[in-house]
Amino acid sequence: MLFGALMLIGLVSFTATSMGAIQTSDIPVSTNTHNAHQNAGESQTYRFMARTRLRINSTNSPINVTMDVDAMSIGEKTVTVEINCSQPVLMNMTCKENMDGFQNGSTIRNRNRFRYNYGFAANISVNCTNFTATLKAEVGDTKGYKWAYLEGDTLIEVPTEIIDGEAIAEVDHFSTWILVNTPSIGLGLTALTAGLVTMGMVLVIYKMKKNKH
Repeated sequence: MLFGALMLIGLVSFTATSMGAIQTSDIPVSTNTHNAHQNAGESQTYRFMARTRLRINSTNSPINVTMDVDAMSIGEKTVTVEINCSQPVLMNMTCKENMDGFQNGSTIRNRNRFRYNYGFAANISVNCTNFTATLKAEVGDTKGYKWAYLEGDTLIEVPTEIIDGEAIAEVDHFSTWILVNTPSIGLGLTALTAGLVTMGMVLVIYKMKKNKH
């Protein structure tokens, strides 16, 4: 009897500990803004206006986060921010579909050519000076997505991997971050081929008219 009771208490304790460490359900937020506190190692997912999901995780320090999310414009997307800092974290996040001149669906011509078509931009700031962080966004099977940040008027992309349907990047600072898509080489070659064909046709027509004269 005593052994069975101890086993039951241990099972309940293990279950409670597991539930405290792993949060599987969303926290509904019925407005655009929300303030939250999380303990170190605790991951929470906030679903704004039954649309946009923000998943926040501070791996080794408690975190207080202030979020302002334009969920009605962003739509149904899931983005994760993980931070590893040695001190308690104060984080501010403003998330929009369009930000700092970036318009969803537009083409950005920088050192490279990008399409901003994911429709999620975030301005993030923290009180930490030394930290590591990870940005993730669910993109499904779409290839070519990269995280990029704005430095002055220049958009700088960072190495990004697509793993299990998420675009994942390790970052060393926070500022304005967006998710851009690099057009595939195949599409670029197709456009180039079409341009060359059109130019060839123009030259043929020109020569034909010239020969008639």
